[in-house]
Amino acid sequence: MSWTLEYNGEEKLLADWGLSQLRRHSVSQQTGSLTCLADGRAFAAATIFPYNAVITIRRDRGLNAAGAWTGGSTWFIGRRRRNPRSGTPREERHTYFFADPWDELERRTYQQNWNVNASPPGGAISGQPRSHVILNLSDAGAQWTISQQITDIVNYAIAAGASLQLNLASLPTVYVPFDEQRDITCGEAIRKQLRWLPDAVTWWNFATTPPTLNIAQRGTLTAVALDIEAGTLIESIDLDPRDDLLVPAVVLKFEKTDTINGVPWQSITEQKSPGGATGTELGAF
Repeated sequence: MSWTLEYNGEEKLLADWGLSQLRRHSVSQQTGSLTCLADGRAFAAATIFPYNAVITIRRDRGLNAAGAWTGGSTWFIGRRRRNPRSGTPREERHTYFFADPWDELERRTYQQNWNVNASPPGGAISGQPRSHVILNLSDAGAQWTISQQITDIVNYAIAAGASLQLNLASLPTVYVPFDEQRDITCGEAIRKQLRWLPDAVTWWNFATTPPTLNIAQRGTLTAVALDIEAGTLIESIDLDPRDDLLVPAVVLKFEKTDTINGVPWQSITEQKSPGGATGTELGAF
């Protein structure tokens, strides 16, 4: 298996870059990372990859007759964030940390247009972007679904320079309450949407240009079976069943104020799952 790294139009084997111990950490709804070492690189030597440099890692690559890399698949695309260095009497090294495109969502504050007077009093009304936002409400005042709101967040990030695209797969058409926020990042705004879909997961497809952010619910994804005893796919495994997160029932209570003959009175409406739930079950909420 040949692993290559491309930077600034140059693609070489990891060893030819002087790199080793490649590790990738992927996580849903947060920034994933890739680390590698340049063992033996002098402490005072110039960095191989400057800050914000974009690198592409590919696997299973081969050289054709013309000496060009072909085949294989793209394994990671990201930007260099950190470059810690260490030096001792016995060794010197550089370490490189790269962030996947979710980092671009965390570095941009989500904004919406607000219609305000350009030159008060009595000035023309115009839309001005502000970091005071109301999630699930469009600029025109229409209620947005979770999918529509996430699409707007990602489109805003792309317009602000983020290099990514979006695939929402088959998220359900769900309308949720308006959520007023100030100074939140695009990444945090997406997480606030996905909290209404607890089984939603995110992952990257690095085979597209630019990388594609996929969002789907676990129940809609195809199950994959891995033989943990085969010894070829999994080096180690740790499982922690979270039975403590399972609840026997969910009861939602809604307070409503009505008025009869000018006299207000309050009532409570309940929604239960399963239907016979009382709300007093151990662990119910």
